[in-house]
Amino acid sequence: MRFTPAQKRALEWLPSDGSWRTHPGKIAQAIASLSSYYRSFVEAQVGPFGPRGGHTWRYRLTSAGVAAKHPPVTEKSK
Repeated sequence: MRFTPAQKRALEWLPSDGSWRTHPGKIAQAIASLSSYYRSFVEAQVGPFGPRGGHTWRYRLTSAGVAAKHPPVTEKSK
């Protein structure tokens, strides 16, 4: 897989354990790019996840996204 620099930033911003993260700020467009090109890598939800229960988006890597972020080490890739 080949990721653009923005998509790599999105992968770095999203937690490796698949937990949710909110408030992407300037990285929002990078997350949109990653989720558009690799739909199975990012899950997004909107709901009362913001401060004081305000509605906002939250994002996380799926199991496929976690695997793409940390591909297994093979003899060929060493």
